[in-house]
This record gives sequence, structure tokens and C-alpha cells, in this order.
Amino acid sequence: MTTALIDYLSDLNTWQAALDSQQAVFAAMLPGASIGIIPKREFHSPGGNMLVWEARQGRMVALEQGFSGIRSVGVDLLFVSDDEAIEALHGLRGSAAFEEMKEFIRQGSILFYVLKTKDALLDLGFEEFLEALGLAFIGACR
Repeated sequence: MTTALIDYLSDLNTWQAALDSQQAVFAAMLPGASIGIIPKREFHSPGGNMLVWEARQGRMVALEQGFSGIRSVGVDLLFVSDDEAIEALHGLRGSAAFEEMKEFIRQGSILFYVLKTKDALLDLGFEEFLEALGLAFIGACR
């Protein structure tokens, strides 16, 4: 991983500012609900770090956590991103970040892994976040 990319992922203050600008999207999430972001090249070579967004005390918090493979990742959703998408998302605030993230998912620059059941994600409060990304997850009928 390039030094610049490591710096982007490890820059927790900038990620936290972006999360703070969109706290309403995360408001329904229960403590412990979490989202991981890892570069694609690290996905098949565990041993690096990933960026984690975790619900704590009524807000989403940016953390750094080790990545030892998908079987033990410990997050509810995992975004596996190419370098360009991580660089572009770094520092974006407000709805621009989600709009950009949506586009990267559509283009395949960010792969999206759901690591919990639909019911578990609903119970953890992920509905608003998934809708903000334009992901058809819940559907019209429940």
C-alpha cells in the first residue's frame, strides 16, 4: 500500500469530521454496529489495517483496526475499495461523500459485503445508512 493511501486510511480526524457531518444517517444505529473499509489489495493479503466506523454513545466513530481476513473481520458491513475511491472519499463531507460512495459502488470501484443477516442489520439500525447509499436492501415489503 502506498504511503499516501496509508495516510488517508489512518487520518482518523478527517474521517471523523466526515462522519460527524452526517450523524443523522447513523442516528438509529445501536452501539457496536460497524462498517469496515479496506483497500482491495489488502483483502486477499490479510495482516494490514482497516478503517472502521463504529456506533458508540449515540454517534459514529472512526477507528483503525487490524484486518486478519473476512472470516474474523468483526464488522457488519465491509467495503472493499480501490485506491482511487479511498483517495476521493477522504475528506469529503456531507451528502457529497455518500453520493460519491454510491457512484463508486455502481462502478465497481467499491465492493460491498454484507456480513450479517438482513434481520440483524435491521435490528442494528442500518436501514437509513443503506438507503442513503441507494442500496436496495430492505425492499418494499417486510
